[in-house]
Amino acid sequence: MRSQPTRATLADVARSAGVSKSIASRILSGSDTLVVRPETRARVLAVAHRLRYRPHAAARGLRRARTGALGLLVPNLTMPVYSRIVRGAVTRALERDVVVVLVEDLDDGTNEAALDALVRSAS
Repeated sequence: MRSQPTRATLADVARSAGVSKSIASRILSGSDTLVVRPETRARVLAVAHRLRYRPHAAARGLRRARTGALGLLVPNLTMPVYSRIVRGAVTRALERDVVVVLVEDLDDGTNEAALDALVRSAS
């Protein structure tokens, strides 16, 4: 079994660029309150690009107090109309850097209750 490649972390970017995690974070988030030399900014951005760094969605959600997730409850995944709706929702969500949590509504209501609990815990 092939192991998944390790994802570059903010700490990896900071270490490779020779800056602190907080400086790297503020540069990568586009913070305009950070006064930093242009060559430092360029170095951090180049390292992030080289390492293929992507912000961790859960960490960003904590910082923003938003989950970055869209809950979608679908009555019946076997019906073609719902697959088109799901595809459209996923496409639009990705454009906005949001992930879709898809749940099929089962007759016993357990999935609906689980989605409701998830939404309540995230707000």
